[in-house]
Amino acid sequence: MSFLKYVLLSAAFLSSGNALAQNNDHQALQKSIHEWQPTEISINNNIATVVLPGKTLTPDAYEAVITSGICMSIWTKSTPKDFLSDIKLLHVVNMYKSIGFTLENPAATCAEMGKLMDQPAKILLSSKTRVYMPK
Repeated sequence: MSFLKYVLLSAAFLSSGNALAQNNDHQALQKSIHEWQPTEISINNNIATVVLPGKTLTPDAYEAVITSGICMSIWTKSTPKDFLSDIKLLHVVNMYKSIGFTLENPAATCAEMGKLMDQPAKILLSSKTRVYMPK
């Protein structure tokens, strides 16, 4: 019987740790992009989705959200050390969730961009970005 209690307690601890990490990412993400007034931020299954107000989302607006918002908070260390480390995909989409862009491995991409000059960083961002495809 004690083994069953141990297994259940371990499972509860692991799931609460994952929920806490996602909550920390959610709060830090909200803080880092508050200037763009996102209408929704969600994190499910290691995929973060940021919904921005507006019918369209231009490549320049996407680049600004990533570089001046999300990555800047990583570069200036104003977010926790493990910010977005568990996030595999970051969707930045319009208010209808119909168009947008997807960034692969945002934490690693931002860390690598921080080591580069402006133009190579933009090229790296482009190489890690794809068009968002709604389900």
